[in-house]
Amino acid sequence: MKSAYFFFFIFNVLNAQITEKKHFDIKLFNELSKTSLDSLRIEYKKNDSLVIMMKYKNDIPRINIVKGNYAIFYEFYPYLYLKAKRQGIFGKAHLSEFPIGNDVEYSENGSITRKIDWNNVPFDDGIPGPKLNILNIDKLMKQNYRVDVFNDNLWDIRLRQNEKTKMIFYEIDIIDGEKHYFEYKINGDSGFLISKKRKRIKIPKGLQRGK
Repeated sequence: MKSAYFFFFIFNVLNAQITEKKHFDIKLFNELSKTSLDSLRIEYKKNDSLVIMMKYKNDIPRINIVKGNYAIFYEFYPYLYLKAKRQGIFGKAHLSEFPIGNDVEYSENGSITRKIDWNNVPFDDGIPGPKLNILNIDKLMKQNYRVDVFNDNLWDIRLRQNEKTKMIFYEIDIIDGEKHYFEYKINGDSGFLISKKRKRIKIPKGLQRGK
């Protein structure tokens, strides 16, 4: 139980380093847009994070805040108050988003209408998720393999199930050089290393340059 509280605390610290957005700061957006090449999409650095503000015609205002491989995505109502928030980890493959923390949706008066806690989401119907969340795995990776899931050169991260044993495991790919990556398979319940393999990066058809 102490371990669960510890990781909850660490995640909140990580989250707190990025200022929470309760509304879309239209005054700041308008000011920055005066010197931006794109007046509808503003980018600026804050501490060690990249903040992206977007306000396109016929679309809701949005803010993305990126820190390493970790990102928070905000959506706002037309009158600029918070509508939804989600968090995720992205690798350079951009094949998928690995959701973490809580997805939250808000009503127009600010009350929570929907909430998903990704630490407690089943892997599939009738199949529970792993006992260890991504923060647990990140700590183990740092201790055992000097890999920082949130900041290292991540190619991709996925949660999978072994078809024979039904074991849930994390598959974490860390880029090694220009054409290879190390694939770590980590038991989702015990945190033990299942395998570590060096593989060649393969760009899916349709995402290759010139295709």
